[in-house]
Amino acid sequence: MFRLSKVISFSISFLCFNASYSQQSFCKFTPEIKAIYNTILQLDLEQAKIELGNKPIKDPNKAYLLLENSIDFYKYFILEETPDLEASKKQKELRLRNIEIAALPIEWSRFLKAELLLQWAMIHVKQGDFLIGFQNFREAVSLLEANVEQYPDFKYSYKSLGILHALLAGIPESFKWAAQLIGLKGHLVTGKEELQGFIMFAETNQDLFLEEAYGAMSFLISYLENKPEQGYNYWIKKMGLKEPNPLYAFVQSRLAIRANYNDAAINILQSLPIEERNKLPYLHFLLGLVKLQKLDVNAEPSFKFYLQQYKGQSHLKECYQKLAWSSLIHGNRALYHLYISKCLTQGIQVSDEDKQAYLEASRKQKPDSILLRARLLCDGAYVGKAWETLLKVKDDYYKNPVFQLECAYRLGRIFQLKKEYAQALIHFEDAVHFDLEERTYMSCNALLQMGLIKEALNQKNEARTYFKSVLDRKPDQYQRSMQQKAKSGLSRLN
Repeated sequence: MFRLSKVISFSISFLCFNASYSQQSFCKFTPEIKAIYNTILQLDLEQAKIELGNKPIKDPNKAYLLLENSIDFYKYFILEETPDLEASKKQKELRLRNIEIAALPIEWSRFLKAELLLQWAMIHVKQGDFLIGFQNFREAVSLLEANVEQYPDFKYSYKSLGILHALLAGIPESFKWAAQLIGLKGHLVTGKEELQGFIMFAETNQDLFLEEAYGAMSFLISYLENKPEQGYNYWIKKMGLKEPNPLYAFVQSRLAIRANYNDAAINILQSLPIEERNKLPYLHFLLGLVKLQKLDVNAEPSFKFYLQQYKGQSHLKECYQKLAWSSLIHGNRALYHLYISKCLTQGIQVSDEDKQAYLEASRKQKPDSILLRARLLCDGAYVGKAWETLLKVKDDYYKNPVFQLECAYRLGRIFQLKKEYAQALIHFEDAVHFDLEERTYMSCNALLQMGLIKEALNQKNEARTYFKSVLDRKPDQYQRSMQQKAKSGLSRLN
C-alpha cells in the first residue's frame, strides 16, 4: 500500500510538472517582474523570495527563473555570503534544465541560459573555482555569439556580450589564459558600441536591464576609457534623480572617487540611512575610506561598522590596515601596531589591496606619517593640502635614501593632479630611477601614470612605451590592477 501511494504521488507530481510546460513558455519583463527585480536591486532579498513564491517553476514566463538566479548572484557575489556549493550547483542545473525543456523561442532560451551562466561564472571565480567558472563563461559566450549570428536584431544578446568584449580588452597578463579558454577576444570600441546599441533599445521601453547597462557604461567610460569625469557625469545624467539605494550609492561613490570627487562620495554615502548601508556593508568601508582620505578622525567608526556587519572575508586585511593608518596619522602608535597585526590573521589575500595590507604587516615597516598623510590627501585629490604637507620636508626627504623614492612618487602624483605635467614627468622619472631593483609598486605606477600623461598629451608612441614597460614589471603590490590599466591603455591607443 505504501509503495502504491508513492507511485501515485510521483505520477501526480510528474503530471503537474509537465503540465506547467504544456502551455507555451515565454520570457516577458512584465510590471510584476520589474517590481520584483527592483526589490532585488534594493538588496531586500528575502522579500524578493516571498514575492517570487513558486513562480520560477510553475509560471510559463521564464523571466522568473532569471530573477530567482539573480537573488543567488547578489547573495553570493555582491554580499559575499558563503554558498553551499553543492546545493547551489544543483539549483543552477535545475534552472538551466527548466529553460532547456521550456517551449521558448531559441533566441530567448539562449539568452536566459547565458545570463544564468554568466552570473554563476562570476560566483564560481570569486569562490576560487576557476575551472568551472571559466567553463561557464565560455558556454555563455558561445550562446550569445550564436544569437548575434542568427538573430542580429535580438538586442538582449549585446548587453552582456558588449560588457565582456570591453572588459577582456584590458585583461591582465596573468588572466590571458582565461580569455583564451573562454574563446573571446576583447575590443573596447566594439564592446562600447554593442552596449550603447542595447541602451538605445532599452531606453525606448524603460527595459528591465536599463539601469544595469547605465552602470556598466559608466564604469566602461571611467575605468576602461580612462575618462573618470565623463563616466561620473554620464551616471549623474542618467541616474542622478533616482531615489538612492545601496547599489546605486556603491556605483555613484566609486565613480566619484575615481573622478577625484571625494566630497561627493562622502555626501552620497552619508545621505544613505545607516540601515540601508547595512544591506551592503562595503558601503561602510567606502565611507571610512573617503573620510580617511580627508584625514577625518570620524573614519574609524565606519571601518568598525564594516567589521561588525560584514560576514565575509574580503577587505578585512585592508580594513585593519586603514584603521592602523588612521591611528598613526592621529598620533596613536600603540593602536597602529594593534590594528596592523590583525592584517596577518584576519581575512584572505585575494584582492590587491588585501595583499598589500598583509605585505605591510609582514614587513613590520611602519609608514612615515608625513608621507602617509600626503598619500591619503593625494588619493582624495586634496592637492593643496597634500602639497603643504610635503613642502616642509621634501628637500630633506629627496636626499634621504629611505624616503627619496616615495617622496619623488608622491610629488609626481601631486603635480599630475595639478596638471603640471612637465614637473610630474620629472618626478615620476626620478621615482623610477630611485627604484634600483624595479620591484616597488610606486615605480611601476609611475610608469603607468607617465603613460597616461603622454596619452592625454596625444603622444601615442611614448604612451605605448610606458604602458608596455608596466607589463614587463612584476611589482610587489597591485600588479594585477596596474597591468589591467596598462592593457586598457594599449587597447585605447590601438
